[in-house]
Amino acid sequence: MPSVTAPSPDVLPVIASPDADFPSLLRKAINAEDECDESLPGAATTAQDLLDARFGPSPPTEDVAGPGPSRQSRQHKKRQRARNNEILSYGYGQSAKTTRKLLNGAQPVKTALYTANLPVSSGAHTALNRPAPQNPGEIPKIKDLAEDGFQYIACSKDGAPRPIVDRNGLIIGHIAPAPRDAAYSKDAMDLFGVIIEESDGNAFTKQELYHKRGNFPAINFGFTLPNGFKHPINLDNRRHTERICRISSCPGFARISAFQNASLAFWNPGIYEYQKSRVEQLLAYDPKLKRTTPKTIFPTAACNFRNVSCYKHCDTQNCPFGWCAITALGNFDHTQGGHLILWELKLIIEFPHACTVLIPSATITHSNIPVADGDVRVLITQYCAGSIFRYVDNGFQTDRALLEQDKKRYEEAQAAKEHRWKMSLGLLSTLQGLKAGERPSIGMFQ
Repeated sequence: MPSVTAPSPDVLPVIASPDADFPSLLRKAINAEDECDESLPGAATTAQDLLDARFGPSPPTEDVAGPGPSRQSRQHKKRQRARNNEILSYGYGQSAKTTRKLLNGAQPVKTALYTANLPVSSGAHTALNRPAPQNPGEIPKIKDLAEDGFQYIACSKDGAPRPIVDRNGLIIGHIAPAPRDAAYSKDAMDLFGVIIEESDGNAFTKQELYHKRGNFPAINFGFTLPNGFKHPINLDNRRHTERICRISSCPGFARISAFQNASLAFWNPGIYEYQKSRVEQLLAYDPKLKRTTPKTIFPTAACNFRNVSCYKHCDTQNCPFGWCAITALGNFDHTQGGHLILWELKLIIEFPHACTVLIPSATITHSNIPVADGDVRVLITQYCAGSIFRYVDNGFQTDRALLEQDKKRYEEAQAAKEHRWKMSLGLLSTLQGLKAGERPSIGMFQ
């Protein structure tokens, strides 16, 4: 029989009064615990700082006297803390209600593409180079494309998201309508105005105006790892530095960047987490590298000025399973011009002002139809060169440097390249998987 320890004579028994209000005391205890949790360093206060940095500080609330918080308010605080912690660890967060609304309201664009057959280089850090298309500047007619089996994707009038899926249901791109937010619309239009002001033709050289992607000025900024370099570098915009600083410091640029990042994170969480982990490892290794916005996971951005009409091309040096985020801005009729054409997918996509489209630009050939006469359109793009990932995967060195430093590890890295493309396909999501709460793991790449 277990022994029973007698109570200490110094400890008096506690007897509740018949008038004690236990529910009220419990509420006070829970509130005190909440306040204690939220005051811990690195807890919800840090997450709120992150939210404030991205979206601006929350408006102050009035202190209204009244009874203790209701059960609903306590649950709301608990959900908010969980969401804040998700933002801290993952980079973004959506409420359960918003998540259900987006997934249940999604209108997938189905294609016949078999993603596994896309042309990628050994190791899947870049795509295979392809022969230059004949007559790249030739403008296709929508009618001719439709007769050739292309789908015409009209702008979503109800704001429904449009994930692009392959024949196996893998989400390989996304059409994200502009948020229905007056402040976002104003910021986007203000950014467009600044870009137009900075589009003075005399500021660009002939090489900047006429290039393989089209006849329009374009400036890349951020950091990247160009071919032939031993380590990533911050792009030097030289005489365009002030122009880029003015554009990137606009509130609209930060808002669009955040929306592009959130769209990638929501519809392609496996790729987002893979890219985020590599970029953050690189920035910790080399703090001199500068992002275009504080939290973006895209190392490089591009501003395409004036009436952008891209020739038919692939960006083969980008990561082949990563997505490039493209946002159109301007005063133009999106039903008459500015359409995005995705050739392997056989899609013609209406691309209105402030809409964002995310695609694997390294492997999917894409081009634009010019806008109508008198209309004006520009593009803001974010992307990641595959060489960035190769550099991080090699222990922050190039293939050549790895071979010189550690031949055995180099041979292991080369052997792993055979399976990398297949593993990268495992990072892609399906609509059914997202609805089930699945998040592909990047553990295979650690």
